[in-house]
Amino acid sequence: MLKLYYNTISPHSRRVLVALLEKEIEAELVEIEFNGQPNRPELKKYHWFYN
Repeated sequence: MLKLYYNTISPHSRRVLVALLEKEIEAELVEIEFNGQPNRPELKKYHWFYN
């Protein structure tokens, strides 16, 4: 199943979520809290650029 890692204030993840809903694609939603620190080591594993 597709996973969407998102943050509620992120406009980028909201666009993806809307597209998934419009196309009726099921996805597991995993909320990530940034807390003002988007480059924490535990978050870098979710981003292709850092791998």
